[in-house]
Amino acid sequence: MTIETATVLFLIILFGAAEIYRFRRGKRGVIVAVDESSLAQAMLPVFQVRVRLNDGPEVTAALNGCVACLGRLKIGDEVKVCDSRDGLVIDLAWFRKSRCDCG
Repeated sequence: MTIETATVLFLIILFGAAEIYRFRRGKRGVIVAVDESSLAQAMLPVFQVRVRLNDGPEVTAALNGCVACLGRLKIGDEVKVCDSRDGLVIDLAWFRKSRCDCG
């Protein structure tokens, strides 16, 4: 085994372990409201949303604009709330229920 192969395997294992760690720490919830301050959305790429966690309480969490666009998030979508050094943040859930409005 070459050093390059060992490095690639190490990085894959490290990435997998980090993703499993993140998956186990997050709490699932549903977006119930979005902060309507248009100035904050225009100035900052992060805005506040209210999320009702599956275990009951509603919390306010930060939603990055890139995550919102990538997941095409809207009110009623299932997300994962993670506790980070910046407070509560929204992350895309690994396995979301399909919400097709295809009629």
